[in-house]
Amino acid sequence: MENDASMLATYSSFYVDESGDLTFFVKNKPANFDNATVSKYFMIGMVRIKSDIDEVSQAFDNLRAELLQDPFVKKIPSAHKIAQMFHAKDDADIIRREVFKLIQKFDFSVQVIVRRKQVILDKIKEQYKQTGIKTKISEKDIYDSMVSALFKRSLHKNDCKIYFSQRGKTFNEESLKLAIGRAKRNFCIQYNTENTHQTNIFSSQPQHHIGLQIIDYYLWALHRFYSYNDDSYFNLLKDDFKLIIDLDDKRNHKYGEYYDHKSKPISLEKVKGAS
Repeated sequence: MENDASMLATYSSFYVDESGDLTFFVKNKPANFDNATVSKYFMIGMVRIKSDIDEVSQAFDNLRAELLQDPFVKKIPSAHKIAQMFHAKDDADIIRREVFKLIQKFDFSVQVIVRRKQVILDKIKEQYKQTGIKTKISEKDIYDSMVSALFKRSLHKNDCKIYFSQRGKTFNEESLKLAIGRAKRNFCIQYNTENTHQTNIFSSQPQHHIGLQIIDYYLWALHRFYSYNDDSYFNLLKDDFKLIIDLDDKRNHKYGEYYDHKSKPISLEKVKGAS
């Protein structure tokens, strides 16, 4: 699956996906984010595979082959989909359990940006009250700003390749390059240093890169943590979440909350009560 691993030996490789949606209005009315038809949160996350990529890919290929031969799995109508890729939302529990167990065997580093959609919508409403001008919520601007924040501190150490899960025409490779360029500039401004490392950006499908399937699983676990107060899946992988930035939880800091697994681990109790 990752047959260019030897060519990437001098690079850091990042795999980026999202969880949730950017729907703010339903039938021209503000969405009810407590309604299951739209998500309450939108997240963008990246994983860096620190283990040998060939070994990781082979292990997941082996698991896929094993599951497709399992008589219990064969009875599941949708099980054949894993022949193409693993996808946490669609995978049956018996499949999901095995994928989580396999993920725990390798060394992955994950960072995630979390946005609270109600906070974004409230800001737009407040602006309208003050100015009388209707402001359109730009999905592209939200996505690009999150990508910039996600990579601000990750691109200055060495050359890298970034694989984004394809999102359609709005978020093409050109717009992603602009977001990454903004992340580099922000780092240079804040730390007064120049980033001369090369960054190559690709928009691809999860079935072509095991890294995109892996970050999907991490995001699914974190989304359940936030949306359903369910930390059971998150706890299986919590030490791999090196940084979680909850941008809209400004109860204590105007820049949001920054959680890491060592000095400030996240918990259901800490995120409770924010909008």
